[in-house]
Amino acid sequence: MSTINQNEISEVFGRVKHWPTEARQTLLEMIQGTLEPNLDRWKPKGTLKDLVGLLKSDGPPPTDNEIAQVLHERRMSRFGP
Repeated sequence: MSTINQNEISEVFGRVKHWPTEARQTLLEMIQGTLEPNLDRWKPKGTLKDLVGLLKSDGPPPTDNEIAQVLHERRMSRFGP
């Protein structure tokens, strides 16, 4: 995409955004067909069962007050007082 700039993309979108739904769907399917060989790199690497283990901890879950405090501290560090 290095040879295509944002203006060109906007120009193409401007030309097709008012097409009938069926025509836009056909164009979308044609574009998607050109991407399918590259989609393998975006497939999930694990299952939900694998990911659930990442959320486990040895201690009890935090209380509502503890969560509120963590959120407050994060907001303060991000946006200041």
